[in-house]
Amino acid sequence: MATRAEMVGGQEFTRPERTPYLAALVDRAQTALVAALAAVAPGARVLRDADVLLSAQAVAIPDLAVYRGPTWDVPDLLIEYRVESTDRLFFGPKRLAYGRARVPEVWFVDAAKATIVVLRLGPGLDYPWPAETFGAGGMLRSTAIAGLTLPVDALLPLGEHVHTHR
Repeated sequence: MATRAEMVGGQEFTRPERTPYLAALVDRAQTALVAALAAVAPGARVLRDADVLLSAQAVAIPDLAVYRGPTWDVPDLLIEYRVESTDRLFFGPKRLAYGRARVPEVWFVDAAKATIVVLRLGPGLDYPWPAETFGAGGMLRSTAIAGLTLPVDALLPLGEHVHTHR
């Protein structure tokens, strides 16, 4: 299988293949997300590993992208799982590219720390900082998709006890 790359600010970044463990986490998250969306946005589509064109200089490949409505221009919600060495790219240039593309909401899942950082687009086409951080046992409520709620645990590993922070 060919290696895929994302492009941020005109620079290519190799997107590593997901480990079986991470693929299983994304499978579980996708199933939970599809079920939760069925009740509040039945026309919504959840795409996995889709090429998301953010601008002429930026293409992302998030783990999950949620689109609703008649057009599939910009995703309403992106979910990305942390892999080795993604923090700097995600919280730096990628966060800026998502903001400039007007992606309303991004959930960044760190399975090892059992946390989810939620970025919600502010009026200046950026995500206010510090972002909200949710831990095991918490509940995610989307502001981009009215009525969408999902337990944090649906996106985290099964059977691992971690401390909750919010």
